Amino acid sequence: MAKLFTVALLLLSVLTVLRSAGADDEIAPIVSSQVEPLFDSGLGLESKQETDSFFLEQLVNDSSAESGGSSQTLFRWNSPQTHSRNSVVGSILSDRPFFSASSATVGVGVVQLETGYFYAEDIIEDVPISTPFGTYLADLDMEIHSFPQILFRVGLYADWLEFQVGYSEIEFKVDGPYGEIKRRVDTGVFLGTKLWLSQQSGFLPELSVLPHITVAEGSSPFTVETVFLGIDFLYSWQIKDRVRLFGSTSLHFDFEGEYPTILSQAAGLKIQHYERLSSFAEFSGSFSTDDGPAYRFQGGMLFLLTENVQFDLRAGTGLNHRSVDFFAGTGLSIRF
Repeated sequence: MAKLFTVALLLLSVLTVLRSAGADDEIAPIVSSQVEPLFDSGLGLESKQETDSFFLEQLVNDSSAESGGSSQTLFRWNSPQTHSRNSVVGSILSDRPFFSASSATVGVGVVQLETGYFYAEDIIEDVPISTPFGTYLADLDMEIHSFPQILFRVGLYADWLEFQVGYSEIEFKVDGPYGEIKRRVDTGVFLGTKLWLSQQSGFLPELSVLPHITVAEGSSPFTVETVFLGIDFLYSWQIKDRVRLFGSTSLHFDFEGEYPTILSQAAGLKIQHYERLSSFAEFSGSFSTDDGPAYRFQGGMLFLLTENVQFDLRAGTGLNHRSVDFFAGTGLSIRF
């Protein structure tokens, strides 16, 4: 049943992305949806270009006033910016449920809570099992449950600065020849700082960087007690009014050098179908220093319940034997 659900959601996500990417729609652009009312406001703006410029200037001025003179992003590309995003203006922008985090910050003065549940299933092949009569190889069924996947995102000082705190637990269940084995692992506390470097300008992407640290210390004998460091480079392009290409390049390593260094690359496409419904398809590859690559693909749907509340649903599959066979998850994001 779970595999059928995974396949169905993947097909639905891919079909809706492909169908919508080449179709015309009534959905307004991100900037245009904000500036259309200005034509009737008596401001004397005679062209769409002039109106867009007016809106972006007001947006930057408002941000500067709230943050003591800081600009909306930390830097600017050396050309006119064509797309402006800020979760303070418009609907909520979440980091989940993607492999890649969002390339935009929550905005100064905003607190955002993201939480969810993740399930995965895999078959561990050719595991040596010792018995009084000798050793043989067996395939073991494994289930993975992860909850609560909490992430607090807080915008402080300026729109380009965001602090993050996260926490979750993982439970492994393995069905072996001697019965079921359960192990619960504390993943540690995640601490990160996202810097919104620049908005998109033509083919130059919206760009952010997220350095982070995970401190794993717990009383459980199955908790990995070490410090993991990482840095994520996040980028995205608004291709059409409702089509966004996004991706990330990440490097994670153990501070003490006891665990392998992992380089990850992800890329995806997000389509806004209606005002409150979006879908996405995403690919991810991870490359370890002491193991082979792992490839995954996922698709999902985003449901905007209100401007500040988003519900997500996703499912995916591993593309080689080093990834789990399939996975699924759901979550909720709330902006305060």
